[in-house]
This record gives sequence, structure tokens and C-alpha cells, in this order.
Amino acid sequence: MQHYIPWLSGSGKSRPKDVDGAKVLHIFGEEIAVKATVYALGGFSAHADQKELLEWLSAYESSPEVFVVHNEEKTSLLFSELIKERYGFVTQRTSKGRDF
Repeated sequence: MQHYIPWLSGSGKSRPKDVDGAKVLHIFGEEIAVKATVYALGGFSAHADQKELLEWLSAYESSPEVFVVHNEEKTSLLFSELIKERYGFVTQRTSKGRDF
């Protein structure tokens, strides 16, 4: 099963460096062991680039599980719901203390 994580950052923040292929990520100030292959999509905003992200997701013939990472809870919730509504994909939103 493939998982895709659009790493979205708000308020002028950028995604962590060296995410692709990382064995450990620092999320919400915690060191997290990576037990998957990670490909982060940098340079996108759930606000300004929502149309392009949805277009990118529309190309999948399978139904990937999509993890939405965003530091603004409301934006994360709205984008997750939009993905579910439009494509029926299972979405997960990250939050501090939540394990996947």
C-alpha cells in the first residue's frame, strides 16, 4: 500500500529539510522513527495550491491513503474533507501525540 503525504506549511514556514529518504523525522518537537519510504511534496500550500494538489491526486487509479500534514488545524481538516468528498480516499491528519 502506498501512502502520500502532502507536507503543507502555513504562516511562512517550510517543510523540514531532508525529508525524502529520512530514517528519522522531527515532528512537533519529537524525534520520530520512519518505518516507510517518504516522498514529501514541497512547495505547495493548501490555501493557494489546493487546485493543483487535488488535480495531482485525481491522477491515481488506486485509492491511496493520504496523510495531510499542516500546522493549521482548520486548513488540515477542510483539505482532508475535500479529498474524501471528491475522491473517496482515506485521509489522515497529523497531530501531536498521534501515531500511525
